[in-house]
Amino acid sequence: MTLLPRPAAALLALLLSAAGGAASATSDEFLYTVQPGDSVWSLAARYLHQQHTWQDLRTNNQLRSDRLQPGQVLRLPLPWLRLTTQEARLAALRGDVLLNSGTGWTAARADTPLPPGTWLRTPVDGTATLRMQDGTRVLVRPSSELRLIPLDRAQQEAWIRAQSASSPGPAPRAGTAPVRIELLRGGLESAVQPQPDHSRFEIRTPSAVTTVRGTEFRVSADADSTRAEVVHGRVDFGNTLGEVPLETATGSRADQGLQPVAAVPLLPAPELETAPDPLSTEQVRALRWPPVAGAVAYRVQWFGDDASASLLHESVQPTAGPGVPALADGTYQLRVRAIDAIGLEGLPGARTLTLFTPPPPRPPPPPAPRAPQFSTHWLDNRIELRWAPVDPQACVQVQIAEDGAFERVVLDELTPREGLNLPAPLRPGPYHVRVRVLLADGGRSGWSEPRAFDLRSSQEPPP
Repeated sequence: MTLLPRPAAALLALLLSAAGGAASATSDEFLYTVQPGDSVWSLAARYLHQQHTWQDLRTNNQLRSDRLQPGQVLRLPLPWLRLTTQEARLAALRGDVLLNSGTGWTAARADTPLPPGTWLRTPVDGTATLRMQDGTRVLVRPSSELRLIPLDRAQQEAWIRAQSASSPGPAPRAGTAPVRIELLRGGLESAVQPQPDHSRFEIRTPSAVTTVRGTEFRVSADADSTRAEVVHGRVDFGNTLGEVPLETATGSRADQGLQPVAAVPLLPAPELETAPDPLSTEQVRALRWPPVAGAVAYRVQWFGDDASASLLHESVQPTAGPGVPALADGTYQLRVRAIDAIGLEGLPGARTLTLFTPPPPRPPPPPAPRAPQFSTHWLDNRIELRWAPVDPQACVQVQIAEDGAFERVVLDELTPREGLNLPAPLRPGPYHVRVRVLLADGGRSGWSEPRAFDLRSSQEPPP
């Protein structure tokens, strides 16, 4: 049997016992203290991504046994943890939306995962919809810029400890890590699923922070101020100078360097029920709803009527009308909010409408051609009609009647030629003849002045 040198044996003993003693974490790992009932299987199921198993956890901590002792310290690499790759995806987009994950701005594509640290920009005519793992949806309005804030080490450790305290045993939590968004400019409209007690949805702006535990709300920001409006639920809105709890149908504004204003009731939803449906372009242009008292403007949004319901067109109108959206024919959801004097947007009015383009008016008929001048010529005992040449694509209609009112028509014939010999079956006697031009596109001239003639029998000489 070969004996190890004393220094090597000491090192091996240290490595084998490292999992059971005190340890200090490196920058990319979390130290977890084993609790009663913990096992390598339950810890892997609760905290690790599917690609990392209990075997990885055992190998990483050089465990000689699957049994764990309360108080034992385990090293959990941060990249292995589920919370370090928060499930956020770009569910839908419109326009030239851009992403930046640290390597420069690139064109975004739908159904793209958005890891923490990703920046997103929407153009003036574009939008994006973010979908979180728990079903939370965030609509990013035009001309917005945001970043998904990665959790720092303290937040990661706090979340893991809260997970452990609230979910003992082998079953993994259904919840996800906290969501934090930094909104530099623009606006967000969010429908947030209820958050666990130890978690929260947070939006940071240059002048305020909005924290949520499950609600429908909106946040908009620029370099000078932040506005928050709650449609349903409750949020906490504040900055370093103060905090305002916002309940359903209230809002607040925080200007840079000032504490937020007290909660303000939101303006009521505009009444859109009287809008006709369907609507032509001219009807949209003339559409008006009853003005909302206290409104200085209206935000008008047109959403698609499909499953994604993406925002297709948005504008701010100074009067109670939607303007003229550049939309194709189809069915849409019209949503309108009144805006008050401090920029807070009220409760939304909604209506499903169908837009259509009326057919263009029929062009006026071309000016009627002049009736052709014609002449009569005797050929033996018959008459030949002659007229000036007409359009090659046209023809001439000839009518012969026994009376001047053309009530007893005996001949009605179309001919493309420049003349017509009266047919033999006409009996001798007095007649009236008239002609007109028929165009290929349906236009026609008026009738010529009738001309009388007398058809003689074959025994009568021509005049």
